[in-house]
Amino acid sequence: GKNYEIVMCHFPFLTWDGWRDAKDLKPGDFVALAHGIENLGTKPLAKDDAWLLGLLIGDGSLSGSTPILTTADVSVVESLQQICTERSWLLNNTGSTNSGKASSYRLVRDQTTNANPPCDYIHKDLNVPVATAYSKRIPTCVFTAPDTDIAEFLAGYLDSDATVSSERNGSVTYWSVAKDLLKDAKEYLPKDTAS
Repeated sequence: GKNYEIVMCHFPFLTWDGWRDAKDLKPGDFVALAHGIENLGTKPLAKDDAWLLGLLIGDGSLSGSTPILTTADVSVVESLQQICTERSWLLNNTGSTNSGKASSYRLVRDQTTNANPPCDYIHKDLNVPVATAYSKRIPTCVFTAPDTDIAEFLAGYLDSDATVSSERNGSVTYWSVAKDLLKDAKEYLPKDTAS
């Protein structure tokens, strides 16, 4: 056998007993390893879920009773509004941040409908853990998704928490106070572009 060091504790592995998060493995457990396969994603996400999760993981809040996103990007707000409308959610502008450039938006259920509340959908249906800015990770549902969903997640993440530098030949810079999130993101970005 071979020994492996696992750095992403929530990353799923296929075992004799089915899929298990890395944190639930113990020394001596057998896991399946794929050779020459770029992505094992077999669980597609619903329309817009990957991009929405990327936004919220990037510059949102998933620790309270309702998800919150802070952004100054009008196109992001417009796209988010469309997603909320399709899901019978409301996007409430809670006002400007201290910098005055960006606003915070709270995703809430439209009380006149029977829609699933955004927090329930994200935490229960998609199984995304409650997280602070320091403990955010790429959710397991993204790791097990097809490449197109992973690309959409990264697009959302970069839409909310990255810049493109004109001084540095269009290089993309992304950041986070969540060190494990940065490690997760690096797994999916080309090695010569990850920072």
